[in-house]
Amino acid sequence: MTESATPAAPEAPKPRGRASLKDMIPLRTYVLDEQTPSAIQFSRHMLRFSGLKAFSAGVDLLWGVQGTTSLNKADSFASRDAAHLRKRVYQVELLYRLSGLPPAGSSVTEEFAKESGYLHFSRMSSGFRKILRDRMLTWLAEAEDAGRDELSTLDFEDLVKQRPMLVHQLMGEDRHIKAVIHPVLLPGNVSLRIATVRNIPENIEKVYTRFYEEIKTTV
Repeated sequence: MTESATPAAPEAPKPRGRASLKDMIPLRTYVLDEQTPSAIQFSRHMLRFSGLKAFSAGVDLLWGVQGTTSLNKADSFASRDAAHLRKRVYQVELLYRLSGLPPAGSSVTEEFAKESGYLHFSRMSSGFRKILRDRMLTWLAEAEDAGRDELSTLDFEDLVKQRPMLVHQLMGEDRHIKAVIHPVLLPGNVSLRIATVRNIPENIEKVYTRFYEEIKTTV
């Protein structure tokens, strides 16, 4: 007579609403203050980059520094500014959930962007890159942008650096786009990569102030 096998323990249910790190786009912004604030609102402290026009920014958009290299740069700049002003720097993090992000290094096609709502301007198929660049140059011509002739000679990412509000225009026209990873310039011609995302409450996994759990942090 053989012993019956011990039933396997049921798998513990995963916490509802959580997603793996591969489904997350982290954004970071910074607050400089003389004292520890009791509360911080992410959207009131978003990065001010060259070419930002607050009056034409998408009201449903959020943005912050993204990517290891850019975060290291931005952390350094924020710490330097805080020391100069004799203030403390607070790193405010927002985790944006978007299912089905592509593997690192893979190219985003037009079809994938429509299905996922995700764009990465440094990782796009050449055909899709040309389509977006042509659209943006058309917008500049329609707006009678004074620098459009010179801008038409730039490659796609340099064009976006010089006219970053084109990202907001793109997301305003293509409502299926939820997140765009793209470059911006800071004063001094310093390039950073940021993520601009659509403020959809169910896509925001978490917003918090790093190392300061006591600070009430909201979107």
